[in-house]
Amino acid sequence: MKQHPGVVDGASASPWGHAQPWGDVTRTGNTLNLVVFDWPADRMICLPGTDGKAATATLRRKDGKPQPVPARNSGSWTIFDASAADTATVSDLAVVIEVKFNNAPKIDSTPGIHPNIPSQLSCEFATASNAKYERIDWMEKFGEWKFALQVGNWQPGGVVEWDVDVAKAGDYQIDLTYKGEGRPVWSVSTTEGAKIQNQQAASHVYHTYHTGVLTFSKPGKHKVSVSLIEGDGSKASLESIRFTPVR
Repeated sequence: MKQHPGVVDGASASPWGHAQPWGDVTRTGNTLNLVVFDWPADRMICLPGTDGKAATATLRRKDGKPQPVPARNSGSWTIFDASAADTATVSDLAVVIEVKFNNAPKIDSTPGIHPNIPSQLSCEFATASNAKYERIDWMEKFGEWKFALQVGNWQPGGVVEWDVDVAKAGDYQIDLTYKGEGRPVWSVSTTEGAKIQNQQAASHVYHTYHTGVLTFSKPGKHKVSVSLIEGDGSKASLESIRFTPVR
């Protein structure tokens, strides 16, 4: 906050309403402040749901000097190339890229599937049918409370569905975070007809399980659905899904 006061003072919350895999965003007028905590290996910061081209994009180096950042549009995404940033800057706790627009940008808050870093989506951003979305709280050990935003109480035909914006066509490793009993069978599918199914022993605490690889044949808007095919629906609890690009 001392190094980048404008990111907080007088700024509003992210117009996406959720964090990005690499960090978070605040807004000041026609400026989006991209606060990067976790750099993708290629140092390309991808931002979904933007309309129009950014007028300027500037990275604040560790020494305080501004450094222009090239930007390009790819469908509904804007890609910022920060590969020229020095190591001292990207090693900082938080790095800010100021993105200025000539007019107030209109943001599509659909969660993005990023092409160069894992994207994890909570059930908070999905719709559930024949299953119940709710927050559950529990005490892990004395005095240590935890919670999860999850979907449970699965009924026959239950499904959780996300609207997503895929930046780049290709293969993505799918991981599900869930708990339950026995060996539940989960199915993950897309509106393109791609489908994977997996059965693994569940635990009474949340774990992340490799489920398989899904292919998106084209970028853009898709729907991704998760269903419990077999298992005790009263015990099964799905917390999130993660997409990791397969290189």
